[in-house]
Amino acid sequence: MLGGDKTAENQASQSPEEILRQDLLYLHVNHSLQFFDKPSGEYMGRNGRRVNVDKTKFSKEEQNEFTRGWSLNKFNQYVSDRIPMHRNLPDMRHRSCKKSFGEDLPQTSVIICFVNEAMSVLLRTIHSVLDRSPSHLVREIILVDDFSDLPHLKQPLEDYVARLGKVRVIRTEKREGLIRARLLGYSHAKAETLTFLDSHVEVTDGWLEPLLDRVGQNWTNVVTPLITSINNADFHFGRWSHNNIYVGGFAWNLLFIWDLFENPFDANNQIQPLRSPTMAGGLFTIHKDFFTRIGTYDPSLDFWGGENLELSFKIWMCGGSLEVLPCSIVGHIFRQSSPITWEGKSFRVLSKNLIRVAEVWMDDYKDIFYRISGRKPVDYGDVSERKALRDRLKCHSFEWYLRNVYPFRYIPASTPIGVIQNKAVPKCILGLTKGKAIAASSCDSNRFQLFWLSQDSSIQSDIGCVDYSGQKQPVMLTCHHKRGNQEWQLRKDGSLYHVVSAKCMEMSVGGGSVEMLPCRDIERQKWILPKRGS
Repeated sequence: MLGGDKTAENQASQSPEEILRQDLLYLHVNHSLQFFDKPSGEYMGRNGRRVNVDKTKFSKEEQNEFTRGWSLNKFNQYVSDRIPMHRNLPDMRHRSCKKSFGEDLPQTSVIICFVNEAMSVLLRTIHSVLDRSPSHLVREIILVDDFSDLPHLKQPLEDYVARLGKVRVIRTEKREGLIRARLLGYSHAKAETLTFLDSHVEVTDGWLEPLLDRVGQNWTNVVTPLITSINNADFHFGRWSHNNIYVGGFAWNLLFIWDLFENPFDANNQIQPLRSPTMAGGLFTIHKDFFTRIGTYDPSLDFWGGENLELSFKIWMCGGSLEVLPCSIVGHIFRQSSPITWEGKSFRVLSKNLIRVAEVWMDDYKDIFYRISGRKPVDYGDVSERKALRDRLKCHSFEWYLRNVYPFRYIPASTPIGVIQNKAVPKCILGLTKGKAIAASSCDSNRFQLFWLSQDSSIQSDIGCVDYSGQKQPVMLTCHHKRGNQEWQLRKDGSLYHVVSAKCMEMSVGGGSVEMLPCRDIERQKWILPKRGS
């Protein structure tokens, strides 16, 4: 009998070692690595702990396996293959989340799309759903294979899931991409609600009931779990702070961003749903009838990209709401980079998708998208049917969306946007990631180099605002629009003066970094900012 045949209740009578050996036996895994930590005697990854391996002790075969796993998946498959399918995870919910939701919650069809996924990660995703969900609420798990070509995802996968009862595999006849693969899953779904998951996640105890309860209260509610990170190297299940939760947003180039929701809860309700302007798009629950009513995904969007924003805009503008539920927690492996190829057309595909979203949903605000992204409105196909759908549903304007749903999204309007170039060294400032120092790089007007000086005197980009609190270098942080550490002045001599510290931004001698130093009359403290009409 396989570990995958057992329900969570039956597994309780087995030792972790027995479950592990059953899983690995069926997967034909034959590794020389010890599956149990010698000091503790516990199986690897237990309770979401990290798994450390000593590569200096690898045999040649293990080194090849390790390298190949990273290359194929952009995460550490070597470690994943040594963690059992049914590992324990910490319960990170607020105590108020641990309540009864009653027996009248709607059922859901869980739809998981994949292409060339690592077997251990895919099966751990499936088992986490089966093990940690009330069985009467999961009508089915639909695995949509988007034309994988790896042998383990053919008959071995079919044989394995055949023993699980509620799990079935459907396959595309050619590479369709995530969007159309999800639509294929939707067309086969039998339950009242749809729960979309990525193929490299682990759900936690009590994850499903809050999602179904919220959609059951109102069929126009669309909800996402709170997403935490599973480390792509050691598979450590990350924790999160209840006082700082991220909701979804968007940059004006129409790429998804996380916006920090600081101190989100009032004193009387520590588990309230949080309104989210957008969603990342990989994990959410939606009523099937509402998904149908708002036109599902735009079927002319190709492969992947922009579909999460298109759906988010539609939800809010066409009569629904989008929320993050802190009582539902799901871990997600964020890969180093995407291992999925788009036949060499990734930039063109993404450009077409984003332009379709802008043309249909953004009204006159699409001009800001074109100005910041540098994209041109060409070759995006016919959007007349999508616009007709918007008219039929009597959807709100994009201005309504910005005013009522995303009022903290700064609108550049006619503000000049462009690179900030040093006068002495032909380099521009670069803001790649929130929480990291700004850098210097060759000026090529990529999206991380596009800034504007806002009306509240902040130096802003679609990543965030340039902030300085006394450290050596300024950093990118979430914009708070309260001046303070984010207040800058462009002085007549071209210097960028930080008001609170009374220091100036300076390019280093070799052009390798940007620092804050006492103001002085040198060219490395002089900057060229975008002007009106640029």
